[in-house]
Amino acid sequence: MSFFAKKNTIRILFDIIFFLFIFLLPWYVAAPVIAFSIIFFNNFWEGVFAALAIDSFYYMPSNSPDLRFGIFFFSAVLLLLLVKLAKSKIRLGGLGVLN
Repeated sequence: MSFFAKKNTIRILFDIIFFLFIFLLPWYVAAPVIAFSIIFFNNFWEGVFAALAIDSFYYMPSNSPDLRFGIFFFSAVLLLLLVKLAKSKIRLGGLGVLN
């Protein structure tokens, strides 16, 4: 199995794990795994969409206007953009998963 195929297999396994985490576990268990995968994988937009799904499942609308919806989603987007910026500035020679 080539390196590219191994990388995609690992990524698909993380996608399956996210799907299970969204429906079976609370957000505070899924959050560190999503943050780790956004840092570990290149352009891991699946983690951002998992964060959006978690936000929409746990948001309880109220009569007062609040900004709680999307906190996890916007944090995941910010983390993804910061990691992307950091990876472009840092040379990561030899670590194929991060490149």
